[in-house]
Amino acid sequence: MSRLRLPVAMLVPLLAAPARADGTPAADFERDVLPVFREKCYACHDAKKVRAGLRLDVRADAVRGGESGKPGLVPGKPDESEILARIVATDETRMPPKGDPLTPKQAKALRDWIAAGAKWPDSLANEGAKPKHWAFVPPTRPRVPVLS
Repeated sequence: MSRLRLPVAMLVPLLAAPARADGTPAADFERDVLPVFREKCYACHDAKKVRAGLRLDVRADAVRGGESGKPGLVPGKPDESEILARIVATDETRMPPKGDPLTPKQAKALRDWIAAGAKWPDSLANEGAKPKHWAFVPPTRPRVPVLS
């Protein structure tokens, strides 16, 4: 019985991470995309500064897009996602406009993430949204425990 536990325990992490056809793990928002957004994008596109009407720290705003009128993210369709078009552009529309462009590895991770459906964990969907002060959260009645 103990012999079976070790191989199964070794397989669990492999099953938890979705993989692409070539066997490499699929792009993950927290691991691959969020660090790029924080390093390259949030200087102009977060709650503190909203350039071109685009915020990338709130999922709904990132999907909607900015002043260009084009959707920022189209889950499953990287070629229709304006964010990806801007980071791979070679003209004056390239993002970020100053500093180093995204590395090919970062751009590929973003493309793969969008192609895989642009999954954004609910816990981070409103990362930059200002939390409500406790005084403005309506009280809720706790459930009465069932005694048996």
